[in-house]
Amino acid sequence: MSKHVAAAIIALLSVAAVQAGTAMPNGWGTEVYGYQDNFSSYETQADFYAGDWEWVSPVREGGTGSYTTLDVPVLSFGPDGLTVNKTQMNGANNHLLYMPTDGSNYINYYSGSTFQEVLIRVRVTGYNSEDAFRLGPAASINTGSAGLNLSFRNHSGARDFKMLDDGAAWYPEGANTPGWGTWELGQWYWVRFRHQMTNDTADGGLAAGVYGSWWPADGETAEPDDWCASWVGSRRTGQDIAWAGIQLSSGGNATAFDVSYFLLMTDGPGLSTFKMGDFTGVPEPATMSLLALGGLALLRRRR
Repeated sequence: MSKHVAAAIIALLSVAAVQAGTAMPNGWGTEVYGYQDNFSSYETQADFYAGDWEWVSPVREGGTGSYTTLDVPVLSFGPDGLTVNKTQMNGANNHLLYMPTDGSNYINYYSGSTFQEVLIRVRVTGYNSEDAFRLGPAASINTGSAGLNLSFRNHSGARDFKMLDDGAAWYPEGANTPGWGTWELGQWYWVRFRHQMTNDTADGGLAAGVYGSWWPADGETAEPDDWCASWVGSRRTGQDIAWAGIQLSSGGNATAFDVSYFLLMTDGPGLSTFKMGDFTGVPEPATMSLLALGGLALLRRRR
């Protein structure tokens, strides 16, 4: 059996595993506008960075300078999507950001937008230290790599979730105050994070602020009916350009995690319309299960 056939079967099985349960995030399979990625098209760090993703950090010269050995996250790609395993992440406000270009300039999908919403499927596999361990969806991140984050956090031995406005404030207020909920090492989670830049005047709309939800990505637990947490008030609305992506650790701390799905939704320019969870005609879960079984049968026949 060729390595290409094996890789295709592994990819089918991976997607089937994500979609096997009946409880998927709200909107799954419906048409949305923005960008989504399951990280299946990359094989190396070079492929990843040659695409529309960039690592942004204040420790880089002018935001675009050269890396040092200890500064660069170690990325790999496989059945679990994107894997980040880094023994040291220098500086603060580190992010992996989706920064598409039109060939010469960055597309400013923040321009004229009223919101950015990010959904990720993620699990933490390792970390060290305390407050400087950070991970989660990030929105409205400026050219200095500062913006808004919903963070997995380990503080004073307690694992919880908190919101962070980089360089400005934690919420709940104070770096030493407890956050919301709890999380387990090695458990997959769906995490949804929304920056509502202006008051939504629609019926039942959101006030300007930051909103977040998290729940086990086990195929059985449904997305909560309402946001798990909110930080109401205008934040990060005066920027000329800003991107969305994934928050990384700070202060020389280790981070290790997998991300198997990333979704950005916004109403800014320059992105596209697609079906949430559909990658180039990926079949529905029932069909995917049949394809996966067919792949296993092929493996048996070729042994």
